[in-house]
Amino acid sequence: MNVFPQKYANFYGMTFNLSWLPLTPYWMEEVQSRPDGSKVSSYSGKMYLIMQVIADVLNFTINPLPFEGWDSVLARVKTREAFLWPTNMPIMPHLLQDYDYSLFLELSTLAFSMAKPTLKPNWQSLYYPLQLEVWGSIAASICFVFVVLILVRHSRLCVFFVT
Repeated sequence: MNVFPQKYANFYGMTFNLSWLPLTPYWMEEVQSRPDGSKVSSYSGKMYLIMQVIADVLNFTINPLPFEGWDSVLARVKTREAFLWPTNMPIMPHLLQDYDYSLFLELSTLAFSMAKPTLKPNWQSLYYPLQLEVWGSIAASICFVFVVLILVRHSRLCVFFVT
C-alpha cells in the first residue's frame, strides 16, 4: 500500500513559497553582498536541509520568503501566500481551524537531562523536610505542655488526681 497516491509523487518542478523563523540550529539565513552591490540570501540549518531533501525527492523547489517577524510567518500561511511552514507547533483546537498539520519529520528535539535530586539517607534526613517555623511551633508546644504538667504537679489539683 502506497502512503502517497501517484499524483503526489512528482510536483513537476513547481515552486512552493515557504514561511520560516530564524531559529538556530533549525533555520539560519546568511546574507552575502555581491560585487555589483546586490545581496543574496543563503540558508542552512536542520529544517532547511530536511525541506530541501523533500523538495528534491518530490521534484519541487522551495522559495523561502523574507523573514519579517513572527506575525508575518503565521499570516502568510493563513492567507496562502506561503504554503509551507516547517516547524514544531502544538496541535490545539483553535489552531486546527486555520492550519493543516502533517506528521513530524524528525522526532529528535533539543533537551537536557540530569539526575533527579534526592536526599541522601543520613541522620539529617529527619529535620530536612520541615521548615524553621514548624520546628519552632513544635518546640513551643513541648515547652507549653512541660510547663502545664509542672503547674499541675505542684498545685492542689494534684491531690484530686492522686486520691
